Amino acid sequence: MKRTKASFRQISVASGLILLLIGGMATAAQRQDPESIRRLAADFAASDIQAGEGRLEIEAARLDPRLRLPACGVPLEAFAPPSRGSGNRRLIGVRCAAPSSWSIYVPVRVALYREVLVTRSALPRGHVITARDLERVSKDIYRLHQGFFTDPGRVVGMVTRAPLLAGRVLTDSQLEPRVVIERGARVLLVAKDGSIEVRMAGVALADGVAGERIRVRNLRSRRVVQGKVIDARTVRVGL
Repeated sequence: MKRTKASFRQISVASGLILLLIGGMATAAQRQDPESIRRLAADFAASDIQAGEGRLEIEAARLDPRLRLPACGVPLEAFAPPSRGSGNRRLIGVRCAAPSSWSIYVPVRVALYREVLVTRSALPRGHVITARDLERVSKDIYRLHQGFFTDPGRVVGMVTRAPLLAGRVLTDSQLEPRVVIERGARVLLVAKDGSIEVRMAGVALADGVAGERIRVRNLRSRRVVQGKVIDARTVRVGL
């Protein structure tokens, strides 16, 4: 979904945001409709954005009313300048080939709203995230420069690195995996090869999160091996 808003502030020629090359001045009856330029710029900006399940808004700048562009005798062409910008601000070129050759650059503001995960209430440092701590809020993701999450499965079970205020958009930098095995903890070493499974007592030589490989010591053989953390008491090792 896209829309062009007529309320965007005027962009002056002197600002440098609009560059104009005109072969000649036009009378009122021969002027190009500025709305046709804005619509084409907005459509072009939207064409290369994958909105997915998001809500897309496109806002093209209102052209300076002092501009007098000759009416184009062929379909207008939109193009991307070398420095077209990115994120929520773009610059789109629109040009005419005949009978008079001219081109203009139109600033376009882009917003893409998606539901992202935020904190339902304030959370302390070291808090283990649960589903009850989360809620979904529609945000313009082009403004979320630090990242965001949309899948609760990627957040639940993580631990906060610092206190978080209510309504805070969650990012990778704010969270870390939960340590499920602490250094020095007694663990069960499980080794499996086909139908053969061996279980041994061991001790963790480092903190570990689920899925991580850590060093463990077999308490019977005293041998130090590496194993994968399965849960808070189990480490899988090789035979």
